[in-house]
Formats: sequence, C-alpha cells, structure tokens
Amino acid sequence: MEFVILGQPSRGKDVLKKQIQALGGKVVTKIQKSTMAIFANKEMVEKMGTRIQEAEAENVCKKIVVLLIKSLF
Repeated sequence: MEFVILGQPSRGKDVLKKQIQALGGKVVTKIQKSTMAIFANKEMVEKMGTRIQEAEAENVCKKIVVLLIKSLF
C-alpha cells in the first residue's frame, strides 16, 4: 500500500515514514490512483493546496478520507 505525507509532522516525516514501513506500507511523494491514504495536517486540508486538489482529481479522497492525525502533526 502506498501513502503520501503532506505537511510536517511534529515528530518529523522520517518517524512517520518508519512507522508506515514497519506496518508494510510504502511512502511515496506522487499522488496517484494507487495511493491508499494521505496524511495531512488540518491546515493543509483547509488550504486545499495543490497536492490536496491533486488527490481529489485522482479520487484518492473518495477511496479513503484524508487522514487528520493530530498527534503526528
């Protein structure tokens, strides 16, 4: 499974990436139809930045809702 991390988690992207990989996931930078979920902070979602719009265009948000992980950001 492929995941994308947007924004800067408070613990750092490397920590989150290692956690995802430990569970068998793969962290990628390009949002595409095979992306299972996007980890984004609240501000990133509210701004509806280019990356979030890209996710909507690829229907990623319809497959799995954009995850708001407050404890990680």
